[in-house]
Amino acid sequence: FRPAATAFRRALDSRPGLAPLWVALALASLRLKDMEQFQQCLGHALDLEPGNPDALKLQADLHLSRGLYQEAALTFGKLIQRHPDQVGIFLSLAKCFYELGDRASSEAALRQVLEIDPNNALAANNLAYLLLATGGNVDEAVSLAQGARRAAPDSPSAADTLGWAFYRKGYYSQSVDLFQQALKLARK
Repeated sequence: FRPAATAFRRALDSRPGLAPLWVALALASLRLKDMEQFQQCLGHALDLEPGNPDALKLQADLHLSRGLYQEAALTFGKLIQRHPDQVGIFLSLAKCFYELGDRASSEAALRQVLEIDPNNALAANNLAYLLLATGGNVDEAVSLAQGARRAAPDSPSAADTLGWAFYRKGYYSQSVDLFQQALKLARK
């Protein structure tokens, strides 16, 4: 990535007003683990083009990785306005809201993912878990967890969530079987 960073710096010498070049240098800096350079380049990109989706995504991911959930949620919110059909943004936003303790907004974001992609196992599993944890509709949680399990049969998390959903319904033997399956999958 060093040669790429050098090439981007040269290009910026002649065209310093191009936000995409600053974003490219920010990415190269990130790969080189130069966080100070990364943040400076990202700042330049956003100064030049505040709505640059690549810069916003990098900024949101940086906030998320640092546990700055409020800042990340605000930035992901800006991205959703530009890309209302990207499930990855909604999944990240759901995580931010969950970490902030806003379960209703987290649920809404997960439901939006399932509107866009009804077979999204991660969203279905997380929504089922959220419903179980907050005393939501257990029947819906079971249905969502079953869908997640079908879509991701090798996922220990999907088996575990379905086990808890069955447990809440009183299906104890099935829940024990699912918990055992989750343990076997986790050991793989």
